[in-house]
Order: sequence, then C-alpha cells, then structure tokens
Amino acid sequence: MGIQVHKMESFGTLDGPGLRGVIFLSGCHKRCRYCHNADSWSLSGGEVWSAEAVYDWIMRNKGYYLRNGGITFSGGEPLLQAKELVGLCEMLKKEGFHIAIDTAGVTLSQDVKNLLKFVDLVIMDIKHVHFETFLWLTGETMEITLEFLGFLMNHKMEYWIRQVIVEGINDTIEQLETLEKITHSEYRKKIELLPYHTMGEHKWSADSPITKTDADETSPETMDHLNQALLFFSKNDKTNDTIKSPIEI
Repeated sequence: MGIQVHKMESFGTLDGPGLRGVIFLSGCHKRCRYCHNADSWSLSGGEVWSAEAVYDWIMRNKGYYLRNGGITFSGGEPLLQAKELVGLCEMLKKEGFHIAIDTAGVTLSQDVKNLLKFVDLVIMDIKHVHFETFLWLTGETMEITLEFLGFLMNHKMEYWIRQVIVEGINDTIEQLETLEKITHSEYRKKIELLPYHTMGEHKWSADSPITKTDADETSPETMDHLNQALLFFSKNDKTNDTIKSPIEI
C-alpha cells in the first residue's frame, strides 16, 4: 500500500529534540480553522513511498540524526497511517533512532497502540480545552484527544504539549491554566505555546468545507503575557498525575 508522504525535511530543528529528519504525512480528519497545512488534508494527496524508500532516505543522514536528534513523523495527521509506519519504525529502532510522532491524538486504534511501542516522544497538539470551542475550531469532538492523552500518561510515555494561540479564540488565562492542569504529569517534558501565523492561508481552497478564521497573527505581547502565566502555573501546579476534566461550556 505504501506511505502517503506530503513532504520531507532533512534537517529540522523544531519538531523534537536535536537535529531531525521530519516526514510530513498526508491525511487529516480535522478541519482546523487556522490550519497552515490545509493542502495536506487529503489522505491520497501525497506521493506514495514504500517503507524501504523512506528508510533509505533517512539513512542518507544517519550520522547527523543519531548524534543528538532523530526522526519525527508529522503531518497532516501521522496516526492515520499508523499501520503503514509500524514496520518502518521497527527498522529505525533497530538502528538506534529516536522516534517522535507529532499528532493531535485523533485515534487510539490497535494500529496506533502498536506504533507507539516504537515511539520515544509524542508531540501532542491540543487545540482548546472547552468542548464546544474545540468542536467549532476543529470539526471533531474532544473526547478521543483526552483518551489519547490518558493513554500516554498511563503507559508512562514522554510527551510534549503544544498549542497554537489564536487571539480571540484561546488566548485567555483561564484556557491556558486548564491546559496546564489537564496535561500535567511527570511524563510531560515540555509545554509550548506557538503564535498563530497567516503564512498558510494561500493553501486554503475556495470550496473548503470549513471557514478559516479571520484572526490576525498573534502579537508578541500576547505571547509574552501567556508564556509568563504558563511559567507561573507550571511552577505552582500541585495537582496529582491524573487527568483533570477540562471545562465543558
């Protein structure tokens, strides 16, 4: 069947620790109103690679990736191709690669569970903590995201949390504090806020099934304010390591 590849980046520095090969896969169920890779939504919109071909591409720079980095599978949504990735990741682990998955936690199928056995780090993008806003923002419900997060905690998997901050949507202190609390555990190694940008707007088609946000790019002042608040919450979080219920409005 092969792996549907959207694009590849040989030397990425933002998608996991160290210098990494980043494979962006095609296909995503979510229709996020601020998506900067709307051209990756279609599962059949990429170039089909065999697992062996992707492995050979990675091995060209093996020395760099093994030094202090690794390989990251991003998207789109890489978990939609979990079955196709299992064999490839098994080969990579035998060579000693650090493997990361950049995901929104959209499914917890048996194929995904099989894949996670070979994953060292999950970079998890949580769009919002309010159920109704999450649904409006992404086109999907939040329950599977929380189930996926709980699976990571229960199986003691290391994870990073990311959230894109869009002014007027998720830029409140209350939203941020809840995000910190529901994702808190000893296995969370980082929580990172990213400013919304408009560089991907040209990738939206006129017949898109969902309307993109008209928000402006997030200001440095907003990001500084929220990062200072996040630092305070993280230092003072005394909750235990179980999932807390997000706010349901």
